[in-house]
Amino acid sequence: TTATPDTEADTEADWEGDVSSKISSYKSSGNASFSSGDYESAADSYTSCIKIIKQIDKEEDPQYASIYANRSAAYLAQKKWVKESWDAQCSARCDPKFWKSHWRHGVSLMAMAPRIERSQNAVEAFERCLGVCPEEKKGEVGEALERAKVRLKEGKDRTPMPPQCQQS
Repeated sequence: TTATPDTEADTEADWEGDVSSKISSYKSSGNASFSSGDYESAADSYTSCIKIIKQIDKEEDPQYASIYANRSAAYLAQKKWVKESWDAQCSARCDPKFWKSHWRHGVSLMAMAPRIERSQNAVEAFERCLGVCPEEKKGEVGEALERAKVRLKEGKDRTPMPPQCQQS
């Protein structure tokens, strides 16, 4: 169900008035849903925020990085890797110094079915994260970066040629 912070009559088209208050209200609703473990409702609330942001044509404003990152976290909790990855990238476009964006992008790529380009992109995401994350997170990010590098180097994401296609 979509969380609506105002009334049931409130719709995405009816967001006139104080846009910042609407966004804040939906974000608070999403945060409450996330905290209670209702990740689907949290994602719905963050989606309502993003719809408003897109209507005011400010979707790449740094102040909105956390909304995309929050929806990314809700998708991460639901193991919706592609949606999570997309939102992490949107968050990074809003604010390239928001470390959680790069972290979540790398995590989602490593959770997806292995592919060379995903491993390479995960390495790049973790490298960007390492450059902007707080000091207390550098160890964890460094470990994730090393795992991504190993996966890429060892070619664990290469799909073997089916036996019927191999030459003898």
